Amino acid sequence: MRRLSLWENFVHFRRVNVTRKVLTLDRGSQSKRSRLKSALATSSQQQTTTSDSSSDYLKAQRVNGQFRLPWGASRLPSSLEALKWFWCSPNNSSLPHGGLADFFQYNYKLLDHTLPIIKPSLQTFESPPHDSLQVTWMGHATVLVQMDGLNILTDPVLNEYCGMAHMVGVKRYRPSPCTVNELPVIDAVCISHNHYDHLDYGSVCDLNERFGDKIHWFIPMGLRSWMKECGCKNVIELEWWDEQLHPKCTDKSVKFVFTPAQHWCRRGLNDVNQVLWGSWTIIGAKHRFFFAGDSGYCQIFKQIGKRYGPFDLAAIPIGAYEPRYVHKTFVTRG
Repeated sequence: MRRLSLWENFVHFRRVNVTRKVLTLDRGSQSKRSRLKSALATSSQQQTTTSDSSSDYLKAQRVNGQFRLPWGASRLPSSLEALKWFWCSPNNSSLPHGGLADFFQYNYKLLDHTLPIIKPSLQTFESPPHDSLQVTWMGHATVLVQMDGLNILTDPVLNEYCGMAHMVGVKRYRPSPCTVNELPVIDAVCISHNHYDHLDYGSVCDLNERFGDKIHWFIPMGLRSWMKECGCKNVIELEWWDEQLHPKCTDKSVKFVFTPAQHWCRRGLNDVNQVLWGSWTIIGAKHRFFFAGDSGYCQIFKQIGKRYGPFDLAAIPIGAYEPRYVHKTFVTRG
C-alpha cells in the first residue's frame, strides 16, 4: 500500500453484533492476518493476574529516555528515505485515479460509489444488546465497542484533517460517519500510540469538552503530560502487561490491560519513542476484546492469546504494507 492508499481504511462505517469475531480494518490476503487471528484465539486456563514471572512477559526497555523493543527490530527509516519513497515510488492505490492529485483533490462522485458512508443509528447507540458485543467502525483505527455495560472508543480520529494542526496534514478521503456530539456517553478511551492517525488533538479536546469526567483515558506510558495539556482528567497511564479495573464497574467486572505491540512512536522532530506503544486487551465478565493498534506480526501475539484469550472480538489493522523495507517490521501485512 503506497502513499495515499494508507488512508483507504480511513473511510467506512460498520456495526455488528458479535459472539466471536475478528474485525479486520482493511482488505488483504490471509497470510499474517490468519497467523495473528490464530494466536489471539488461543485458549488458556491461567488466571489474569499480575503475579506471573516477569521473565516470561517482556516489557519495553527504556534507554536514554527512549522506549525500545526488548526483542529487537529494524531501524526506522530516515526522513530523507521517507521523502524519497513518497515522491519517487509508483502509486498502487486502489482508490479512484490513485494519483498524487488525489492527495489534494478528490473525485467525490466516484468515492460516494466506491466508499459510501453509512450513517449510524443513534438509537442503536443508546440501547446496545445486553448479551453480545456491539461494535461500530468509525474508520481507520477508531472503533466504538459497547460491551459489559461500557462504551469504549479506540484511537479517536474524528476530524477532517489528520496532522500537526487544523488543515495541516492529510485530509481523510471520507468523513467520519458521526460526530462527537452524536456519540453515546463514552466511558473509556484507549490510546495505542501517539502517531497522528491514531491520536488527534482536536478529537481528544472535543471528547473531553463533551464528556469531561465521565471518560477514563487509558494511555501508554509517557503520554500523561500531553493528555493533561488537552485538559483531560481521569488519565490512567500504563506499561506493557499492566492491568487496571474500570472505576465505573463497582463489581470489578471490566479490566483494561495494556499489552505489547511491535511498532514505534513519534509526533515531532525530537521525540522518537519517548512515548510507549502497544495494544489493548479488555476483559469483561461476559466478553473479551482485543485492539491491536498498529503492529507488525511477532511472537508476542501468541503470548497475549495464551494469557488472555480466547477473544470474542479482535480489531486488527491490515494495511500500510508498502514499501516493505519500511513497514514489514512495524505494520501487519494483509
